Amino acid sequence: MTGPDASDRASVRANDLDRSMAATALDSAYADGELAYDEYQQRLTAAKNAATRGELIRLVGDLQVPHELPALPQLQPPSAPAGSKTRVRRGVWAAVAASFLAVAAAVVALTSHHSATPTVSSRSTTPSPTTPIVATSVVERPDYTVADRQLVAVLPTGYSQNNCSHQEPNNGELAALICGAYPGADISESHFYLYADAQTAQQSYDDDRNNLDHVACADGASDNSYPMPESAQPAGRYECFQSTGKQIVPSLEWTSAQRHTLGVSFASDADGNQSLLDWWRSHGRFN
Repeated sequence: MTGPDASDRASVRANDLDRSMAATALDSAYADGELAYDEYQQRLTAAKNAATRGELIRLVGDLQVPHELPALPQLQPPSAPAGSKTRVRRGVWAAVAASFLAVAAAVVALTSHHSATPTVSSRSTTPSPTTPIVATSVVERPDYTVADRQLVAVLPTGYSQNNCSHQEPNNGELAALICGAYPGADISESHFYLYADAQTAQQSYDDDRNNLDHVACADGASDNSYPMPESAQPAGRYECFQSTGKQIVPSLEWTSAQRHTLGVSFASDADGNQSLLDWWRSHGRFN
């Protein structure tokens, strides 16, 4: 018996993993500026309700990927009007679950904490400006590890699995998450890391102090401790630096000795030094 052709595979029923992988691809495309907020929401809703893999493929087929995805069955694209030039699109037209894994891996590579260009820090210091995501309900991500869930549980209120993507940890990290824009604030992106203990988190912070282009925060501090909300005991340290990449913006890095965590948040524009500090003081602490 011969196998099904591409159109048959496109009609295969989608499962929860397929829908989740498509949602992950849409999340990253939105965070990367490929999709406007309204279109992102429309596609995300359609992905959650998709009945077949073909429907999901059409939702992610025009998203960019950083490399070719060979040996994947192709869906027939819409025919172009006579005499028109067909634009080559970088995307996936596959009706198999592997295509969603490939797209998810591709968009993760685009937003990985490994910098696209060499920098002095092992973590990315280049933000990807986005529009705030207002989460209505949390969608469980299948690629989250136990450590990812432990980390996301203590993130500042407003971040969740809806707008925080799994990254492969390194350099002593137990978990690494990259989150999109903070709802209602001029914060374009935040990176969060979990460590085995407070000493390892502090060492990572100290390593960045030796490598990054530091500037004074809006309060004049170049490196300072901050207290716990319920006492005068120090909760951790914070510092500011300029991001790398095409858009250089103020950035704030801080630790939590209690949570064994480190966070880095990027302002939305070059004049966001004060608003970044104000946001961090009001909303940016680890829970």
